[in-house]
Amino acid sequence: MNADGSNILQLTDNSSRDFTPAWSPDSSRIAFVSNRDGGFEIYVMNVYGPDVTRLTNIPDADWMAAWSPDSSRIAFASDRDGDSEIYVMNANGSNITQLTNNPETDWFPAWSPDGSRIAFASGRDGDFDIYVRNVESEIDVMEDDRSQVTEEDASNADGGKVTQLTDNSHDDIYPTWSPDGSKIVFLSNRDGDPGDHEVYMMNADGSNVVKLNGSPAWSPDGSKIAFASDRDGDFEVYVMDADGSNVTQLTDNSDRDSTPEWSPDGSKIAFVSDRDGDSKVYVMDADGSNITQLTNNSDRYWSPAWSPDGSRIAFTSKRDGDREIYVINADGSNVIQLTINSDDYDGGPEWSPDGSKVMFTFDRNRDSEIYVMNADGSNLTQLTDNSDIDQGPVWSPDGSKIAFASDRDGYVDIYVMNADGSNVTQLTYIPDVSKRRIAWSPDGSKIMFISISPRDPVTYEIHFDIYVMNADGSNLTQLTDDFGMNEDPAWSPDGSRIAFTSNPDGDGEIYVIDVD
Repeated sequence: MNADGSNILQLTDNSSRDFTPAWSPDSSRIAFVSNRDGGFEIYVMNVYGPDVTRLTNIPDADWMAAWSPDSSRIAFASDRDGDSEIYVMNANGSNITQLTNNPETDWFPAWSPDGSRIAFASGRDGDFDIYVRNVESEIDVMEDDRSQVTEEDASNADGGKVTQLTDNSHDDIYPTWSPDGSKIVFLSNRDGDPGDHEVYMMNADGSNVVKLNGSPAWSPDGSKIAFASDRDGDFEVYVMDADGSNVTQLTDNSDRDSTPEWSPDGSKIAFVSDRDGDSKVYVMDADGSNITQLTNNSDRYWSPAWSPDGSRIAFTSKRDGDREIYVINADGSNVIQLTINSDDYDGGPEWSPDGSKVMFTFDRNRDSEIYVMNADGSNLTQLTDNSDIDQGPVWSPDGSKIAFASDRDGYVDIYVMNADGSNVTQLTYIPDVSKRRIAWSPDGSKIMFISISPRDPVTYEIHFDIYVMNADGSNLTQLTDDFGMNEDPAWSPDGSRIAFTSNPDGDGEIYVIDVD
């Protein structure tokens, strides 16, 4: 279709599933995945639809097609050896070559702009991390050879050519190269909840990992916005008037201060800082004075959330070795552990509007479900139960419903259910994009979320855009377009505006957009 949405042209028409279209950089062809012949295979067609050619032919799944910068090759992920590995082939399907070989999952291949390397995510060390593999010249030969990879080839696929770029106990996925090849942007849940991935950037050698968003947070009266910024060389917490004026730095130290959260009465701000060597929860007065450390041990803390009455703060911590939910009084006293789960993730504490319950996600072996419990940890109740990922739950303002994201239909879409887990209803039906950061409008009439589009084959960018819809899924409206990576959206208290971070010029800035 045209850039303005007109002249939509249907390119495929069959009763099976065609998805994840990827333009070749020369704009002459489109690669896509389809199960039209039984299993999921990679196909290619010209830009007007006819002459569809099947490139792969094997009973197992081939997917995540990524064109090389010169349009001559396609990298992809495949389960053909029993687990997901990275392969590359010529654009006509010949010379299929296995690039990785280990018993865990390798996926999300992304070519460097010069075509010499492929970045990918791998679970080979127990958690997903970003790796890069050199692409050798020998895969360019044998233009007409469609023979499969030999056992000897497979056994040597990784040898010495794979470099690990990230290494942490959480998941780093979806690498994307900067156009000049000097940096890699990726998604990670290292500082958040198991199902809530944030945007990070690092040098192409894995050094200097930086979180890109600034987490804007409206004051309860809507007059100010708190945010995190590295404008002075390291991340500090700032506050400004809602029109962008009167920017004031609230914290000042050589380490990272981030994720500011206003108390319900607007008098204090909680934030996370690693100023003592580990990530801890702190609270300060709204003018930056009286900074108090609330948590104190050698493990990390995430996701501070004020109770509606401002008396307590819920958070996630690994202080007992596993990622659990805790609650603490706002003055730092009386830390109580609410969840106890060995070797699993509990994350994303969300207070119910009346403060009587805490909702969270429980992640076991990448099967994330939604639970709710009383504020003292009693009466633990599982709200969702399926083999896919349910994540990012948020209460409606009246506490009667819960919106969340799930990939139960094959794509990550937005769902809503009653507060007791009944009457699950799918609100969005948008294939090939991921959705997250769900937020109800203050009056409960609308739902906002971020949509993540597939990687652009020419610019190597992933587009993050903000959408809003009615609470029943109708009137879906895209609010941002061509800004860049739009993240951390937050409703103003009156529901008339949304603050968010974006990097249209390469630097993360705070923006505000009106909501009609």
